[in-house]
Amino acid sequence: GIWPCHRAIAPSPHLPLSPAMTPERYTRSVRLRPRSRRIAPLHRSYASAAFVVHLLLLIASVPSCASSSASASALASASALASATATTVPGVGQDECVVPSNDRDDVDESGSRVDDDAAADDDSPPPLLSNNNNGRVSASELNGAEEVVRTEAERRKEPYPNKEEGEDDDDDDDDEEEEECGLYMAQSSIPNSGLGMYSNTNITEGSNLFYDDIVIAGYEYHVNRKLHRLKYGVDLEDDDDDQQPAWIMASYAWSAAYSNGNYDADYTEASIPGTGMLANSFLGLVNALKRRAETDDAGLSRRTGSPGAGAFSHHHGNRFVAGDSIVEGQEIFIDYGRSWFEYREEIMGPIPFDEEYDMADMLLRKFFELERANVDDDDDDDDGTSLSPDVLGGLWELIREDLLGDRVRLHMALPRNLEGARQAHQTGSAAHSVPGMMRTPQWLRENGACLDNIRPGLSNIPHAGRGAFATRRLKEGRIVTSAPMMHMHRDSLRMYRRDESGTGGGNGDKGESIRYTGDQLLLNYCYGHPNSSVLLFPYAPAVNFVNGAPEGTQPNAFLRWSDMSYHRSEWLDMSAGEVLTKDHTGLILEFVASRDIQEGEEILIDYGDGWRDEWDRHSEGWNVSDDDRNYVSASVLNDMDAPVLTAREQKDEPYPSNVMTACLVPEDYEQG
Repeated sequence: GIWPCHRAIAPSPHLPLSPAMTPERYTRSVRLRPRSRRIAPLHRSYASAAFVVHLLLLIASVPSCASSSASASALASASALASATATTVPGVGQDECVVPSNDRDDVDESGSRVDDDAAADDDSPPPLLSNNNNGRVSASELNGAEEVVRTEAERRKEPYPNKEEGEDDDDDDDDEEEEECGLYMAQSSIPNSGLGMYSNTNITEGSNLFYDDIVIAGYEYHVNRKLHRLKYGVDLEDDDDDQQPAWIMASYAWSAAYSNGNYDADYTEASIPGTGMLANSFLGLVNALKRRAETDDAGLSRRTGSPGAGAFSHHHGNRFVAGDSIVEGQEIFIDYGRSWFEYREEIMGPIPFDEEYDMADMLLRKFFELERANVDDDDDDDDGTSLSPDVLGGLWELIREDLLGDRVRLHMALPRNLEGARQAHQTGSAAHSVPGMMRTPQWLRENGACLDNIRPGLSNIPHAGRGAFATRRLKEGRIVTSAPMMHMHRDSLRMYRRDESGTGGGNGDKGESIRYTGDQLLLNYCYGHPNSSVLLFPYAPAVNFVNGAPEGTQPNAFLRWSDMSYHRSEWLDMSAGEVLTKDHTGLILEFVASRDIQEGEEILIDYGDGWRDEWDRHSEGWNVSDDDRNYVSASVLNDMDAPVLTAREQKDEPYPSNVMTACLVPEDYEQG
């Protein structure tokens, strides 16, 4: 029951619908109108019924999964227009369902996004906030402190003190840097879908859209959230959804198989905080294809004895490539999987899939071919029976409103009127549904935020793994990158295990057998205050690679709240509880250069004294055991495609203690 508001940073909740798909319009579109007001004038306009017969044959050829009496009745009424001929319409009301194959099981009860050939997983229900060296952002601001960082407009009136008085802003250089940006975050062309991603350069088919994304696995979110509530005596049968913290990640998660983490736990989900979370999906216009992640621990496995081992995700190398040529200014659309939309149909209404848009394009092509053929015939006969615009408009309305029967998705893919049909015939029905998918460079500069100022790479900081590096020179005060922030309750990342011995230390009878075991890895990528229940998880390309400046090193960037129109500044005046009940994202943080940053320089912010103290305590207490020295990731062993050792073989050549073997039996397996 979580409203699918991913990307809903814009004021409207997330409903990735085309202009022809809004709930109000859908309500109107499926209502059958009286036929008499169209059929009579159509009948008077025809000297020959040939066009209508061809039209009926065309509609009868469009596959439908079920026939409706309304559809058959509409066809029968329209057939009266052809009564002067003996032609009949075969298969009316009896056409067999022919739907393109879709064998993938790409969503489960949670509606998670999945890989095309992977089964989805079920859904479930810290570092300190960084402070820059000038104190511009403090952790208390996350809790609604009155004094906040100046907005862009405020800074223009009152610059930061480290800017030389009277110093020229060098607008020409700034414009030049802006023009270099090749990837933007801006309002999506899909109405009510919040933010999306746009390419500001031409990308050839098969080329990477951007640098590799990180993949952060989450283990049994739904189980752990349930155990947390049981442990602390929350009545699961008396759940007031309006008061419970929202779990927004449910609308963003990908299949575990996509991250190579499907064997890490019974139920695993993957967060892909770059393109995988920020880009929208429009199934008729998918232009970016996902590739599976790789396993890479950046050389800091448990075998090395590094205290950073396990502190960051070892799933890397996820990338999206252009499935078709992407031109400058085009919005990037990825494939969530059709079941992601089917799961949310009760809220979003029926969304056309790519096959519906293909059918719509075919119908449009045939319709206007018949029109041209009729005009050519009229020119030869010269009897004045050419179809008028009113007649054609009536025919199109007849097709869309009456002749499609229960093919609601196809109905939604078709333009509402003849003028729209002509436009869709030229552009394609899917592109016609999203007229704003192309943006000019000027529009992107004025309304978007640059995303390709940083790239991932191996960090220069010991034990840090990867970091974020500048792709171009960034002047002091320039925005390095912007990141929407997903809010979540700190307790939602706690992990538990049932203790069969009954010594779990729970509070009360319900929690006696439940033991707290640690926190999800996602916690290491969140921002928050230690005394607040609110955690903020940033999602944008490469933003999760930004490290904290080590002791003795000055940061070169700081955080501030964005002044983009999609940032809900009013949330900063709310209590933590109020923010946590919001079922869509609404906050945006900016990473800003505190001094000139050179190309290739690592971006560093201030994680805060508290974080550094905890890291020092962790490092000093880190010990390497024999098991650690023998550690080998199960993902590495699976990638080797080596035969699995038998129990007898394992006596002489045992697997590392962290690895177990298991047999996978298909659900439809029948022992023969």
